[in-house]
Amino acid sequence: DAAHGFDNIKSWFNEVVHETVMEINLSRVVYNLKQYERKLNKGVNIMVVIKAFGYGLGSTEMAKLFQDQNIDYFCICYTDEGVKLRKQSTRLPIMVLMPEEYGFERLIEYNLEPCIHNFSILIAFIRFLHHHEYKERYPVHLAFDTGMHRLGFEQNDVKRLVSLMKKNEAHLYVKSVWSHLASSEDPEEDSFTELQAARFEKYCSVIEEEIGYDFIKHLANSAAVLRLPHLQYNMVRLGIVLFGLDNTKVCQHELQVVARLRTTISQLRRVAACDTVGYGRKGKVECDSLIGVIRIGYADGFARRLSNGVGFVWCKGVSCPVIGDVCMDMAMIDFTHVNNVQEGDEVEVFGENIKLQEIAQVCRTIPLEILINFGQRIKRVYTFSDS
Repeated sequence: DAAHGFDNIKSWFNEVVHETVMEINLSRVVYNLKQYERKLNKGVNIMVVIKAFGYGLGSTEMAKLFQDQNIDYFCICYTDEGVKLRKQSTRLPIMVLMPEEYGFERLIEYNLEPCIHNFSILIAFIRFLHHHEYKERYPVHLAFDTGMHRLGFEQNDVKRLVSLMKKNEAHLYVKSVWSHLASSEDPEEDSFTELQAARFEKYCSVIEEEIGYDFIKHLANSAAVLRLPHLQYNMVRLGIVLFGLDNTKVCQHELQVVARLRTTISQLRRVAACDTVGYGRKGKVECDSLIGVIRIGYADGFARRLSNGVGFVWCKGVSCPVIGDVCMDMAMIDFTHVNNVQEGDEVEVFGENIKLQEIAQVCRTIPLEILINFGQRIKRVYTFSDS
């Protein structure tokens, strides 16, 4: 039953009716996944990236959902994220992007698969396996830098890398080889993307020939899946598109908004023209106004960059500007043009009416940063409906 585990949703809503709440529609997440599954070449597997608290939506809840949808792999950043998933009955293979030496014991205990991106972490892991006399060959994922210059081995590392892998083949084996595209969403950078792909294929070919067996190859992120399907190889990595955000804008119209952040009005007051609102008297009131306080601030992820008319919220069909500086736990909003507004009324921070993309644009950042920054003090409530 797709809705299993969400039977008590009504009681949850009753508990948090006056709180700041992020509502996450799991049916829409599944819908977005299906949209991308249709765009995959035959036989291509899916690795879902759920690092950073599942991009702000809840890592364990997203893992349960995607596991039920029969995806093939998970990707997280740190070992403790993987441990948390395992403790919540996540069975699928999990690749750890940035394993740390002190966490090797827990990594193996919870059957997590390390990404190996330099010799220091590779040698440390080999020594750990030797020291603990681990009996089985352990899977590792080799990362290569093909042009992004972030993590990964380079061309002049290949000979030594292959030598180490062959020398220690009794203790570990290559589960996958992967790299990260720098600008797959940008048509003007397609020549560079193809250069990255050519380098990637060369690395894969050399390693495969030297070690004598096949492995998973993954290069394509969400943008490349859409724009450059020939780079899907035998697995792709999907992340933020599953939550309704497409930075290529190619598929945005096919995706559904999955999250809505709502809060309520704590207090309303009349403020006279020429008076001010907030710290430093920065909120200048130009005419007699109705100013309200909402229950969210920069400690929750409602950025101070939204202060003084930069940001807006939605109330009863009206877009209402922030006035004054956003405070730590609250923000002041100009509700002057909202009919019959009352204390306790609901306000949308983002969702169907205030898009994450719009907030990101005025904050001069990307939607993903905005979404992730809404912290865990905000309660997440999960629904499973087509509405």
